[in-house]
Amino acid sequence: MNIIKNKATKALLSVSMATTLFFTANASGSIANAQVGDINYPIPTPNFKEYSHFDELAANNKNKSSSLKGKTIILTTNDVHGAIEGYPYLAGLKKTLKDKYQANVLVIDAGDFSNDKKKPIYTTPDNCNAIDLMNKVGYDVATLGNHEFYKAQYLKGNIERATFKVINANVTQENTFDFIKNHKITLNEDDPKNKITIGFFGVATPDVTTFDPKVSVAVGDKLLNISRDQVTELKNSGSDIVICLAHLGLEDAFEKDQCRSVDVYNALTKGNAEQNIAPVPLDLIVDGHSHSTITPPQKGEPEREKILSTGTEFENIGVIVIDNNDKAIEETFLLKTKNLPKNLRDSDVQKDVDKIISQTK
Repeated sequence: MNIIKNKATKALLSVSMATTLFFTANASGSIANAQVGDINYPIPTPNFKEYSHFDELAANNKNKSSSLKGKTIILTTNDVHGAIEGYPYLAGLKKTLKDKYQANVLVIDAGDFSNDKKKPIYTTPDNCNAIDLMNKVGYDVATLGNHEFYKAQYLKGNIERATFKVINANVTQENTFDFIKNHKITLNEDDPKNKITIGFFGVATPDVTTFDPKVSVAVGDKLLNISRDQVTELKNSGSDIVICLAHLGLEDAFEKDQCRSVDVYNALTKGNAEQNIAPVPLDLIVDGHSHSTITPPQKGEPEREKILSTGTEFENIGVIVIDNNDKAIEETFLLKTKNLPKNLRDSDVQKDVDKIISQTK
């Protein structure tokens, strides 16, 4: 089991015990998953790789550079829930991929990055540690999960605190502010061969209303139409690849309202001939909410929904490998955080984490 967030908050466990539990974590995230409903969607064995896989990718790079030049690596997280000790690993991985492997690197999150403990230190705009650490890591884009609405009165301030884009297209919060629906990132603008634009849009679960009944969440056909419009807008405005940051999950309870990530993926990529709805080119969903551990089909595997989700509480880090010249996703996989080298951790981010932990003893 994985209780890394308890180490961060000091609410229940000693430092040594929490660390032991984190580094003996299994893939299911049992404590957090105990709150997740039934999932009958067949989840295949995820595609796990070791840290050394980046050496293999560099050695096999078609440009013969023995690096990851010409590649964009997107690192993904979801449902971190205050498990802040993963951030130094993520920051170190980002830096290594940029400096050693010479790749473009983006970092994205699919929601529930806030701590879900009832502690003001994590929910007020004056001291939102999760967002401060995400700023320090250098996240590029995140979507909102239901836990970001736990203290809805602070949400605007927390979003304004973020140096990364926070996006959502299906939640309306009356008399407050409009969410940014999507965001595009263009890399290598001065290099026509490697220039690439990646578009992101965000959607959230109807569970948002559990924390904030004043918000309105589009579900069913409205959700699907919003998602189609987002893909179309991003493609028409120059995105080579479109990724949905979804805090939807795979729980059976949401199937009737077509609010699972698989429902959105199938509806968008298959279309509906009876309703004269054409498919739209959605490349990938990076998912959260149900704490699932899932990767898209790899080469040679049967076709299925292209969904990537890392579990919960920094059990894993998701990796998306994009070839800039081909404008295509080459590979997706998961790295187990507990297997990453300890010396990979970014020392500056580690200092910030240690400071937060010391303040919550």
